[in-house]
Amino acid sequence: MGDGAPSGEERERVKAREAVPCLAASSELRSPPWCRVYDIVFRNIWLRKSYHLAAGVVLIVCITKLPRPWLLGLGMTWLIVFGILSRRLSTAMLGLLLVNLVSGSRLVTLGATVVFVAGDAMSALIGSLLPVGRWPWNPKKTFSGSLSFVVFGALALAAVMWHTAGTTPSRLILLSLLPAVAGAVAEVAPWAAIPDLRDSTPDDNLAVTLASGGVLAVLVRVLGVAG
Repeated sequence: MGDGAPSGEERERVKAREAVPCLAASSELRSPPWCRVYDIVFRNIWLRKSYHLAAGVVLIVCITKLPRPWLLGLGMTWLIVFGILSRRLSTAMLGLLLVNLVSGSRLVTLGATVVFVAGDAMSALIGSLLPVGRWPWNPKKTFSGSLSFVVFGALALAAVMWHTAGTTPSRLILLSLLPAVAGAVAEVAPWAAIPDLRDSTPDDNLAVTLASGGVLAVLVRVLGVAG
């Protein structure tokens, strides 16, 4: 009408976008129901980390059992299917694929996955339940969460390394502790997080997997660990 007031249809679209976060980027299209299910899961830390752990266990089994071409194919399929269903990018899977492609090592890929699954999950859960201290440059991350990342990530990686590589205790400490510390540092680094494609929330999974996988790859090569 020339007065700049929104039409009834436009007002309805605004209300819909405010009521349902999971809408397509286009204001004309509503996202499918399964996308809204993913939004519900990813907004709740307990649901998100339950999904995180379940998917991580499946991935760990696949890394140990599948030939490398099949594993890379699974990773690419995961990226595509997850992207279609959730309208998000699985930065963790992207990071693990890059680790595998660059290192060419099943052991390094498995180790980076274990650090991410155990360390990141426990960091979020314990950091939420027992939020002790906050990093000045990243107040959303807690000291207790970072410590939990290192402890659980290192313990999980030590178990994997002891079972698969059979290395000496001194090397085992280096192989398990340093990648976990690298992942924890990447998690709290303010420059490491990239915006989520869906809702622009910070996502540090890519940095965590690349940091822990990169450090582990160097250690495996320097220490001459088979894998």
